[in-house]
Amino acid sequence: MSSKSRTSSASSRRSSFSASESDEEPPTKRSRISRVAGTILRIRLEDFMCHHFFEWKITAPINFVIGANGSGKSSILQGLVLGLLGNTKDIKRYTRLTNFVKKECSKAVIEVVLSNSGEESYRPEFYGDRITFCRQIYASGKTILIIKGSDDLVRKNYPKDEPRRILDAFKIYVDNPLVILHQETAKELLNVEKPENLFKFFMKASMLDEITYYYQEADKVLKDVEKNIQWKERNYHSSQEEFDRLKVDIKAIEEKKEKIAALGESRKEYACAVMHHNKHLAHQSKLKLEELEESRINFNNTLENLGKDKSALQYKIDAINKRIDIEKAGTSKKEEEFYQIQNKEENARHRLNVLKSKIRDADAEIEEIKKEKDLRLNVYHSRTDPKKIQERKLRKESRARKLEEIEVQIEENRQKVTREGEKLQDLRVKDDEQEKEILDMRHRMGILKREIEDYERQKSELSRSNASKRLLRFGRDPYNIDIGIQENRKRFTKTPIGPVGMYVTLRPELPKSWANVIESFLGAGFRAYLCDNSADCRELFELFKSKQVHNKPKVFTSKFLKQRHDRRSNFKKVQCKHPTLIDLLQVENDIVYNYLIDQFNLESIVMCSTQAEAKLISTRIEQVPDNMTMVLTSDGYKFFPPTRRSSYRSYYMDIQTARYLGLETDEQHQKENVKDSRCDELKELKKRHTELEKKLTKTKNAIIVCDDAKKEANERYNEARRIKNSVMSESGDDLDENLEDFERMIQKLEGQIKGKDIELITLKDEKEEVCSELQELSQKKEKLVDVMQKMRSKQAELDRLEKEKQELIQKKNYAMKQMKIIELKQRDILLKIESCNKENEKAIKRLEESMKKAEAMTENQIFEPKEDIHMIRERMNLLRKQTRNTEGSSFDGKLVRFKTLNAQLKKEKEDIEYLQAHLKSLSKQSTARKSSLMVIRKTIARTSMRSFNMLSGKFEQKLGCTMKLAIDLSKRRIEIRFCDGDGNQLQQKELSTLSGGEKSYAQMCLILSMWESLQSPFRVLDEWDVYLDHVNRVDISKELLLRSIRKEDVQTIMISPQGATDIRTHLSRDKQHLVEIREIFKQK
Repeated sequence: MSSKSRTSSASSRRSSFSASESDEEPPTKRSRISRVAGTILRIRLEDFMCHHFFEWKITAPINFVIGANGSGKSSILQGLVLGLLGNTKDIKRYTRLTNFVKKECSKAVIEVVLSNSGEESYRPEFYGDRITFCRQIYASGKTILIIKGSDDLVRKNYPKDEPRRILDAFKIYVDNPLVILHQETAKELLNVEKPENLFKFFMKASMLDEITYYYQEADKVLKDVEKNIQWKERNYHSSQEEFDRLKVDIKAIEEKKEKIAALGESRKEYACAVMHHNKHLAHQSKLKLEELEESRINFNNTLENLGKDKSALQYKIDAINKRIDIEKAGTSKKEEEFYQIQNKEENARHRLNVLKSKIRDADAEIEEIKKEKDLRLNVYHSRTDPKKIQERKLRKESRARKLEEIEVQIEENRQKVTREGEKLQDLRVKDDEQEKEILDMRHRMGILKREIEDYERQKSELSRSNASKRLLRFGRDPYNIDIGIQENRKRFTKTPIGPVGMYVTLRPELPKSWANVIESFLGAGFRAYLCDNSADCRELFELFKSKQVHNKPKVFTSKFLKQRHDRRSNFKKVQCKHPTLIDLLQVENDIVYNYLIDQFNLESIVMCSTQAEAKLISTRIEQVPDNMTMVLTSDGYKFFPPTRRSSYRSYYMDIQTARYLGLETDEQHQKENVKDSRCDELKELKKRHTELEKKLTKTKNAIIVCDDAKKEANERYNEARRIKNSVMSESGDDLDENLEDFERMIQKLEGQIKGKDIELITLKDEKEEVCSELQELSQKKEKLVDVMQKMRSKQAELDRLEKEKQELIQKKNYAMKQMKIIELKQRDILLKIESCNKENEKAIKRLEESMKKAEAMTENQIFEPKEDIHMIRERMNLLRKQTRNTEGSSFDGKLVRFKTLNAQLKKEKEDIEYLQAHLKSLSKQSTARKSSLMVIRKTIARTSMRSFNMLSGKFEQKLGCTMKLAIDLSKRRIEIRFCDGDGNQLQQKELSTLSGGEKSYAQMCLILSMWESLQSPFRVLDEWDVYLDHVNRVDISKELLLRSIRKEDVQTIMISPQGATDIRTHLSRDKQHLVEIREIFKQK
């Protein structure tokens, strides 16, 4: 974009009174403003407030800026203030710089070019004839200031306060309302009616406030000078005291020179004594090293032997375990075979009983059929007798009825016998099944008991190995303490317990993060030891000293109770769904359990997974569960619930990784889980076994009842058959005389007898087979019983092997413990050997150094002192004490210091006298400056009052009275008084009763009267005529214009929304080139 197009886009227009007349003026008049340092040459705005781009090159000393409201006139003034390092509080428009950036733009650029010509120019050799302030304001809040010279190159490497120095040199103070009067300040000034506020405005505008501030700072400097003089006087007195002491010291040093010579001889003697002493120490160190090396070899041999013993013991333990496993496997196999044979034998006996019952029934039926056959034969023979035919006919009807009744009884009893037999058969089958199930259950229970015993044995072995591992996790000191406690067990009334963490583990189903929180909460309590009484406590501390325990653990003394605290009686449980800390821990020892309850109150501390759960039960007092004192969360926060005396609070704990909780191995957890499952199965089997035995008892009772009922029914059945046969035998003569039916019946009965005989033979054959099978099973069972009795006789051998194995394990553990002890001792020996080697090297080095030192001090004439090294050292110490004042500094040094102090005292005295004289002179100057300030202040006040009164006299006819300015410096008040023509003050007329135009008169008069005492290269008025009508505006603008023309070297910028067409009437033709009118238009 070209500069012409950008200038046109600024929507501004420059006009003069006559273009031809303006062109005829010589260039020197138009550019006169550029010859005054600090005047504004150009203003450029980019994306600032309502301006997208604006540039104004100022050439005239008097400038009128006009334009409609909202066109951006005041924005130019605000850009000028911000461009010259002003603040937002000076503008009173926005509070943040980012608000001045045009909407939807990233930054705003303000560039103000100042003249650097004339007598008051600032470093023209560095900047040239103009200085450019370029300020960039970013929407993010960042701001950058760039300073350029006349060559438009950025200046770098200047002091930090260089921009402020430039403005001070040009006398530019943008926060002074007389230099730049904003429209907001002008409106506030119209409403200022209090004399005190007017006086503040006067002091700030005339810069008397700033001068007073500088004078006050000068007074502070004077006070600092006074303090400096006092400090120098104190230093002078201390130096004088040192000088006096040096006098005494120099005299004493001369007396001690003789003792120094004696000290030199003693040093030679001491050097020889040290050499002989180091020689002796080197020899002792060598002997000690040889002794330690011999101990190390002995420990290595002992460790090697213990390793062999351990391997041999492990080999024996493995052999015994293998033998025990083989024996147990054989026993288990034989027992299983025995139970199978026993089941088969029971089944065979059951079948044999069934066959015997069937044979008995078949024999009974054959006998009945034979009896019936004999009866039929007898009847048949009797029927052939003709004498009894008549008698049979008479009894025919009665016998028939009687037989019918007997048949009914026989059928009923037969059916009952059949039902009871079936029921008895079902009960016997059920009884056999239950007995078989009980036998199987007993067999399974035996297997489970053996497996549980094996798991217990493996667990005890693992726990013993893990105990050593866990103890080593607590460090070397607890391991040594444990060994000491075991070795000195008889010294204690009751063996101390510790460290506590050895007996505490986290439940395996809980997450590892909970272990970190719980262990961090309990802290050093895990490393503590427990004693039953104070005597044991003292013995334990003596053991700590003997074992050289550096980081001694805490020891708690409390009576060892035989049982745990009962939570239902000694303390109350928290009524909450969340677990307490004591519920989360598995404590093996009852004393440790009681310690955790007594010291930490774990039964009243609740554990929650999240902070949200903890806050639900700890923030409000009505939601706090009973007996709860604290809540811990898995992320390490402690929540203390509110009470009647304290409010809810929470803290964060420093979480450490758990070192002691959750140290059990996965193998141990797995075996524990398997053991628990086997125990649960065994409990269930025992429960079922008890139930089955009860059911079996009920079944056997039912069998007895059912067998009795069957026997009773069978007896009735047989009795009915007997009665029937008896009736039939009695009534054989009365039966039908059909002999053919009798013959067929007899033949049928004979056939039934033959069939039953065949069935009986089959049953007997089957019975013989079952008997032979039962005999064979009995023989096998007897053999197995003999084998099992032999195997049970070997149980003593197994017990002996188990006992021998336990003894071997104890020996192995003892060997491992001894190996650990020897390893620790071996480590100590190695450390001692290493330390002894170092000491030996140091001793040899000290010997060589002492020998060289002795040779150097005695000139290779080493001798053996007559006195001991300690006596020589005491003599040397005595000589050192007597000569220590001269040990670090010789006589010459003291003498040099004495002379230096003498010269320094003279110089300090001269400096103090000079500073006192200078302070006196500065005090006089300060008094004179304060007097001058009073004169200047009075002069400015009188000048302002005189100028104000002269200006107000010009508008006397319009106001109808005279305004007079009264400045009271003593009371710090400014009043505008209204007087009549005779000079009398009008009481009824005050500043608050004036109209807006009249207030504007008073305002402009006050500003113009104070302009006389203001030294600034430019001054700006914004909307000064906003409350004036046309006539009054013309008068005021004429006065402003005339006063501005009188000072052509001061640049004047006046912003007005009402135009400037009447300006030409106030100027002559030769002065019109001094005025420029700039019209601003709204940008689209």
